[in-house]
Amino acid sequence: MSSRRPLEGVEELYGTWKLVSWTRHLVDAGETLEPFGEAPTGFLSYGREGRVFFMMTKQDRTRPSDLTQLTDTDRAELYNTIVAYGGTFTFDGQRAIHNVDIAWNEVWSGTAQVRNLVMDGQNLVMSTNPQAGIDGRHSTGCSSGKGLDSAPGWGGVVPRDASRYPPPRRRRGLVKRGTGTGHGAVPTRPSSDRLRIRRLPARDRSQRRETCECAIR
Repeated sequence: MSSRRPLEGVEELYGTWKLVSWTRHLVDAGETLEPFGEAPTGFLSYGREGRVFFMMTKQDRTRPSDLTQLTDTDRAELYNTIVAYGGTFTFDGQRAIHNVDIAWNEVWSGTAQVRNLVMDGQNLVMSTNPQAGIDGRHSTGCSSGKGLDSAPGWGGVVPRDASRYPPPRRRRGLVKRGTGTGHGAVPTRPSSDRLRIRRLPARDRSQRRETCECAIR
């Protein structure tokens, strides 16, 4: 007997979910694939301010030893083994509409991605409607906390225990300095990267706008 049920409301959706597995089901052939392996890494986050973020990388993804020595083949492999996007979302009790405003794949930017959502025990189950993939074949992508033991074509996400993560303390004017060896830095050439971030206002306007600044030298 299936334990799947509709979500009780958007409150049940809020939080961060950890990906367990993801599969692709080919509609024409009835075949199930695991393009990112049996255990890809990923997170899905739904915020109370109405924003969603998803990122997934392939299992055993190649890790370059030196960012300054990447070849075009290396860059293509890194691009082909990640899915990442963010935007705003709405939820009607059965479907979440992800209105994408930033994506690893610019084809998705400005689009509305539909995700069907149900609960399976304590796990969120997310599926797509049939759509053409990069190979032109129509398929569905699905997720469930049951992993490989669930219905064909489904992977999984596991909810975070929110009680273990108290809300972060707010800080103003925070400046973080590094050694210049972070992502994209060239060790032999001193550089300074400055990132300015504005906190997006909550829908109920109860949160104040804040900015923080970090510098890497």
